Amino acid sequence: MKGRRALLITALLASAANAPATQDHAVGEDHAVNSTAGDNAPDAAAVTAIDKPSLRFAAELAQMPLDDSDQPVPTIDAAWRTLAQASDSGRQAARWNLARSLARYGSPAEELGVLSVMQMDDPDLSLVSAWRLANGVALARIGRTSDALASLSDPGLTMTGTACAWRMRLLARMHDWEAAGKQFRCAAPAMDAMPAWSQHDFRIAAAQTAIGIMAPENAMTLLAPLAESDTDANLVRGKALLALGKYDEGLLKLRRVALAGSPQQRAAAQLAIIETGIASKSLSAKDAADQLDALLYHWRGDDTEREALKVRWKLAETMGDKRGALDAGARLFRYFDLGPKTRPVLEKLQGMLSNLLNDQQLPLSQAAGVYWEYRDLAPTGGAGDAVASNLADRLADARLFGRAAELLRYQMDNRATDIAKGPLSVRIAELQLLDGNPEGALEVIRASDGPPYPETMLTDRRRMSAVALFRLGKKNEAMAMLDLVPDSAPLKAEMLWHQRDWSGFVKANGRALPAPAGLNAAAETAVLRQAVALAMQGNEAGLSDLKRRYGPAMSKRPSGKALALLTDRPDQVDPGAIEAALAAMPGAASAGPLTGLIEGDAG
Repeated sequence: MKGRRALLITALLASAANAPATQDHAVGEDHAVNSTAGDNAPDAAAVTAIDKPSLRFAAELAQMPLDDSDQPVPTIDAAWRTLAQASDSGRQAARWNLARSLARYGSPAEELGVLSVMQMDDPDLSLVSAWRLANGVALARIGRTSDALASLSDPGLTMTGTACAWRMRLLARMHDWEAAGKQFRCAAPAMDAMPAWSQHDFRIAAAQTAIGIMAPENAMTLLAPLAESDTDANLVRGKALLALGKYDEGLLKLRRVALAGSPQQRAAAQLAIIETGIASKSLSAKDAADQLDALLYHWRGDDTEREALKVRWKLAETMGDKRGALDAGARLFRYFDLGPKTRPVLEKLQGMLSNLLNDQQLPLSQAAGVYWEYRDLAPTGGAGDAVASNLADRLADARLFGRAAELLRYQMDNRATDIAKGPLSVRIAELQLLDGNPEGALEVIRASDGPPYPETMLTDRRRMSAVALFRLGKKNEAMAMLDLVPDSAPLKAEMLWHQRDWSGFVKANGRALPAPAGLNAAAETAVLRQAVALAMQGNEAGLSDLKRRYGPAMSKRPSGKALALLTDRPDQVDPGAIEAALAAMPGAASAGPLTGLIEGDAG
């Protein structure tokens, strides 16, 4: 039966969108009008749109009084029967009556669906105060607070009592007490005119507002008509009595709620009792924190959790518990709509996270855990880059290269934009290579392709790609990549040296050999390597030329003797001379810091 009714509902609600337009005049009459109007006749499509029955209802509804409480409301079944029998011209009115019936007897979600279908057929309804009032109330009842306030903020509803009452209730839900209090004068007559059964939640909201604006005595007056056994009322009464300084009476009310209330009411009462203990100092900070943690563990997802998190945050700051304050603040920010306070709260949390991570006394394992747990709260821009980079450096210093790469990869994927990805991609690739993961190094370079990087950044990225390709055994691809890199001869030579490709090394290293004057350790290593490669080839002419160029300059240096062993008699080089040359190399890398990456050595 329910399935059949659902199908009927769908068909009836959607029928107007597909229904053919009705003919209000005979064809002959239309023809006569059109033939006499001549060129001055209005566009036919415009006339059809204006005369469409569904588009006339907005004007009809706007003419009706906003307060229709004295009008009879049909039962839901009767309203559905009327809609089923409605003609095109009466369909919107039948829908409106159905929406009123659902508002009184049924589900606000279903009411919202009917109102939405009405507005799709007649967009002008969104300009009509009566429709906006019904829509706002339905949204409020399903918990869509911001949308409801937007709908109820129509200029035509500014002084409408029912709208004022709902705005007060919604603003109280948001704990915007000052704004809620401004609605009370307009809302009070409408609340008094409501049936007793519908006043309850409005009186509760008004009493909460009174406490929020420091008028707890007014809260007690507002709650007076409600029963002494009403747990909702007792919860607010308890808070009002505490605000009036009547601690024993207030705590008694709250304890009654904690015993007899619903789980939600018990949680709210428990929070109020804890807050009283903190304020009166009858609870130590540690005991209060423990009780709040227990409450937050068992209760999630409503105003009680939000307020408990605020109290826990403030308490943690009082105790100097930076991690506890960050945890409470992060949960508050992530899971609740803080309205205009969202940005200030985020900025405060970002500062807290930065200070915590920049504290060098915080153990590295804890710092890494804090960043990863709260990475969504990390500062943006340069400040965020600095926090991530400093922590990555600490991880790399501890040889946790993979963790450092993972941290910076999150920063690159989620925070960096456009060319800012370039430096991060190079650093991540370097860390992946140090971690023995050349595939990961290539992947991060490819994943950050796209932005128009400057040529210097492209060069750095190509160097990293070449090293990764070389580490994967793809020598030819690595050399082809380095062909695109200026001054890449030392890096090519380093790769060829490790490959024992003596012929290729002699060519690449020969192009990078420095002038004889002012040789440093790296230059001496390059010269000795050239001599070893020439000797391995049996290239006597090359050895003789090397002796002529560098022999005098290196004769008095520790490596000069090794060079002489290889070049004095190029036709009689023995393995001992080669070993001596290798041992005499100062050990400085000809390719600079990339040497360790080529060797797969973290240093």
